[in-house]
Amino acid sequence: MYLSAAGFCLVTMLPLALALKRRPPDHQETAIAKVVRRSQAALGLSPNALQALIALMGIGCCVAMSMPQVLSSLLRRPGLWRGARAEMLSLMLASAS
Repeated sequence: MYLSAAGFCLVTMLPLALALKRRPPDHQETAIAKVVRRSQAALGLSPNALQALIALMGIGCCVAMSMPQVLSSLLRRPGLWRGARAEMLSLMLASAS
């Protein structure tokens, strides 16, 4: 089963990777490209710095949203007040957004 899935991925991904290697044709600037160019100018960031900032925000969001799943098992200690658990989880979720 896994070998057939691996074979399928190999047969399909190699031609697709070669198709993506070609340079796209020159065309007019799209609306999305205009928005990106304006946001870069408004923030005063280079494209690489903007991409790094977006990656950092994505990682931070995923970590913050996964913490309640981890904390819910860690907070089941005896003697810890149930309200304190709820306060900690709500504080984590509020700080994540």
